[in-house]
Amino acid sequence: MKLDLSIQKNIKRPVSTRRWPSVVKQFLHDQNLDGHFYMEILLVGNTRIQTLNKKYRKKDAPTDVLSFPMSVKSDLRLHSGRPEHQPNGRNPKSETQLGSIVICPKIAFEHWQEGTYGTIAKNQVMIYLIIHGLLHLLGEDHATDAQYDRWEKTITQFWLRI
Repeated sequence: MKLDLSIQKNIKRPVSTRRWPSVVKQFLHDQNLDGHFYMEILLVGNTRIQTLNKKYRKKDAPTDVLSFPMSVKSDLRLHSGRPEHQPNGRNPKSETQLGSIVICPKIAFEHWQEGTYGTIAKNQVMIYLIIHGLLHLLGEDHATDAQYDRWEKTITQFWLRI
């Protein structure tokens, strides 16, 4: 598997990104995906993420993470950890632009202090949000109870392995 991961830090807060490429690769591998993947992670401040949240989700408030899927949303779906081929015949082994994950570390750490992420350790918050964002980039959602249960199972199983 090859991963081209662009990380852009548009914030003053120091954030360690050293483990991110290996975590993303491991997650994609655990989802039985192989190939050449492109994606970006952007770290932004409150104002920027609030602007994006208002524009794309119609919510005028800052948030911790936003995901902007590219072609993969319509090409792959995860089901029980295995990709399903879509009618367009796209092969998960081909080059795939996953999309962008935008994270606001300030909001993320505020949420962590409030207990939003359960038992996740402070030094794992950003990785947790990257996995959350990756699931969205892969076309998953957590709007219904069934989706949420599958979502939590996927994250929990991965979390136990890293």
